[in-house]
Amino acid sequence: APPPPPAAPPEDDLTKAQKPDDAVKDDPAQQKAAWKARMSALREELRRGEMFAAALQTPINSLSADFTSRDDPYQRQKVGEERLKALAEFDRVKAEIELVKKKIADAEEEARRAAVPPGWLR
Repeated sequence: APPPPPAAPPEDDLTKAQKPDDAVKDDPAQQKAAWKARMSALREELRRGEMFAAALQTPINSLSADFTSRDDPYQRQKVGEERLKALAEFDRVKAEIELVKKKIADAEEEARRAAVPPGWLR
């Protein structure tokens, strides 16, 4: 039996929502709405990521202060492990924020190439 054809790379829901349909390409009002929705979704994702990063900063600061104030090596190790986990999560969120910023820049470049009026992206 021949091997199965390779599967197409999966697209997440946000990526599907960001791509305009063929029917939308004909109607300027629908194009405007599609571009606004796409950019709004990306900006909302960026805003949520930045808020999450800011929220993570407080426990990181608290754990850092707690780490330096501990004398007991066992307690210091436990606090240090928690702090490292929090820092790893913070780094992951920062990487996601950079990815979303790149998506926004790519969408803006795509809009520029498609001669989309700048007002549609606001």
